[in-house]
Amino acid sequence: MKEKLYEMTSIYDPDLSEEGLDEEISKFKDLLKKFNGRFAKNDIWGKRKFVYPIKKKSEGWYVTYYFLGEPDLPASLNEQLKLNEKLLRFLIVRSNEKIQLPETSEATAETPSQ
Repeated sequence: MKEKLYEMTSIYDPDLSEEGLDEEISKFKDLLKKFNGRFAKNDIWGKRKFVYPIKKKSEGWYVTYYFLGEPDLPASLNEQLKLNEKLLRFLIVRSNEKIQLPETSEATAETPSQ
């Protein structure tokens, strides 16, 4: 099956430090690898206030991820992400955005000339 591009907007607990947020982003990348997804990029929007409280919080860290995967990837991620207590909300949708994927190390490796 052909890989599809997905976008996930997520809201993390505002009590996380910037280092804690970086750790959560790393955990998400590891989770993607576990389910054979490929990370494309992420955008950190920073802390934003909510219009209404979510899990008794009035603000949260907003992060948007872009990744590639098989059509069953979002369902697999959903099950795992629901277990993360630091993740207040998330939504995964198919993306129509054009993303420049980072080149893999295999594609950029050159043979040394002698």
